[in-house]
Amino acid sequence: MESLMKAVCESETGVDLLESFNVAETRAGEGVKSLGTCLVSGKLSNLKLLYLNRSGVSDEGMLSVALAVEGGHLGGLRVLDLSQNDFGRNGAEAFFASLSPSSCSFLPPHSETPVSIKGGGRLPFLESLLVYETRAGESISLFARVLQKDHCPNIRSLDFDNAGVGDSGIVSLSEIFHHTSLPSLLHLGLRRNNIGIEGLTTFLEALLPSSLPRLHWLFLEGNPLAVHVSESRFLFQKARKEGKLPRLESPML
Repeated sequence: MESLMKAVCESETGVDLLESFNVAETRAGEGVKSLGTCLVSGKLSNLKLLYLNRSGVSDEGMLSVALAVEGGHLGGLRVLDLSQNDFGRNGAEAFFASLSPSSCSFLPPHSETPVSIKGGGRLPFLESLLVYETRAGESISLFARVLQKDHCPNIRSLDFDNAGVGDSGIVSLSEIFHHTSLPSLLHLGLRRNNIGIEGLTTFLEALLPSSLPRLHWLFLEGNPLAVHVSESRFLFQKARKEGKLPRLESPML
């Protein structure tokens, strides 16, 4: 990865016609820092699809992605796949903070000097964010604020399967959706997390008919809800009678 990105950075024009960059299921994520440097140089200015899933992206790699987002160097991105990587809560928070309205500091591994994430970045064309089988769900409350500030206005699919989302996480989403409409969202994946009946109850009660008007698919299989299927279905039926989630197919419990 380092050699490839060095060659791109040193070229006069870069690879400005490249729209898709796919290093899934490789070890290239270990060199994401060099990709971030290349992005900041403006030599990959037309990138629309970025697949880094299962490629060894660490917290430090996520910091590089965050700095590229913060600087506006991924503004044309449509799909970002960060799933099945080993980054922790710090890496997820650095990424979400790059999109949030507030700043934060991040201490990279093996460093004594914190890096400031100023925030304010936007992914205005992003349609799909995949972070399943990571720890990103532990920071979903920070991402909820990103949605509230309309920094990803065209998001259609969010996949947080097996990502550490608990009741507090889905409640933080509900608080945002109570005040913010997300008409673009069609798919929300929350399988194999730790969402219980209390979290689902709060989530559905907080929604308004205008909150998620086009959501078609909500996947909740593999949560503690499995022992409350009848109660969960009743909650969804009640929400539908109140005009909420008007386009939702039968929720997957």
